[in-house]
Amino acid sequence: MLSSLRSAASPPASLLARSLSGGPASAISCVSPVLAFKSELKKLSQDIPALSQLEDLRSAGIYREVREWAKTQAAICGSPDHVFQSRKNAAEAHALTYALHAVTEFGHRYVISLITDRRMPATGTSTLESAFLRQIQPGHRQKLFSVFRESFIAETDERQAMILSALSPTLTRQLHAEGILPVGCGPGTAAAGDDPAPAHQLGEAELLALVDYVNSTSGTFNAVNGTAIAKDYYGETVLASALSVFRAALCSAVDKLCSHEAFGRRNILAYKGIRLDDLASGFRLHMLEAALKHRRLVAFPSVLSASSRPDQSYFQSKFSEGYSAELQLRMPVACAVDAFHDSTTKHEQEILAPAGLRCRVIGKTVQPARVPEYGADAVGDRYELAPE
Repeated sequence: MLSSLRSAASPPASLLARSLSGGPASAISCVSPVLAFKSELKKLSQDIPALSQLEDLRSAGIYREVREWAKTQAAICGSPDHVFQSRKNAAEAHALTYALHAVTEFGHRYVISLITDRRMPATGTSTLESAFLRQIQPGHRQKLFSVFRESFIAETDERQAMILSALSPTLTRQLHAEGILPVGCGPGTAAAGDDPAPAHQLGEAELLALVDYVNSTSGTFNAVNGTAIAKDYYGETVLASALSVFRAALCSAVDKLCSHEAFGRRNILAYKGIRLDDLASGFRLHMLEAALKHRRLVAFPSVLSASSRPDQSYFQSKFSEGYSAELQLRMPVACAVDAFHDSTTKHEQEILAPAGLRCRVIGKTVQPARVPEYGADAVGDRYELAPE
């Protein structure tokens, strides 16, 4: 989570390992509204426009009730078991309402549909691009390509050639035809037709998904990761279904770039600031410490974002905004994506690991962090993770 908007609303339980999600079922004094909220999600209809239903639910009393319940649970004191369960409750409630909000905002940029049962449709590679392009709103597509063009033009000739090497010939010609690529960049005059692209080259849907995911203002990062948390950790499948096409395009882009000579990385150290000032912080910290003590797994269900440079971790640049701990991860496979960033965040040296990375917490050290707002340096914990 690298840009300010993307991380400021980062999913609250992104460190929760599924293998650690169980806990003592201590009695909590107030009745949880979470089950009722999940029930309302399952009642959403596939036959009514998804966005209007999501907006209605976000405006409903049950949404506000779950948000307030999360605050109450995060503040409960008592026995260790009681506190653990209340913090777990707060994390789940926060995750679900966060995901609903993020998906609703996503629905203003993409025409989404909801799958309210477990029969998720298959999205084969031959239909992925057409499905994606049917969903993205024309204005949002234009905005993303405008951002891509501005960023591309600012690159050196060498970096431009590197980016072009990751685009399929068909896409390159299309970008020339639409005026997105400047005249003279790349094989824009090649013969028309759908050339077979090498396995590491991106099509239009994959490029757009990647540019949107790393964009510093669109908020798509939050919807992708938030729904993955809600689904994999808390069993909420309806919201995740709204992003099934987008997620498939993004994961395909990441997989391709991981195998690209210029963008792929192997066995690389990455650094990720962790937020410890939100409603899920108590549970997040508890699970990290438990994983450290017992050498248990931490699972990342979505594409994992971090920086290849410790000085660009949010632990350094956003410490005063609550990112007062850090993960140091060794990624077996990853890709560098700073070339696809907008100009605001290109310096952050973001790298992405494919979805599904599982790591063990193997150590913890105290690290200094620069905090100009405090007028002095601060310190925080760095958790060291190694791949399974």
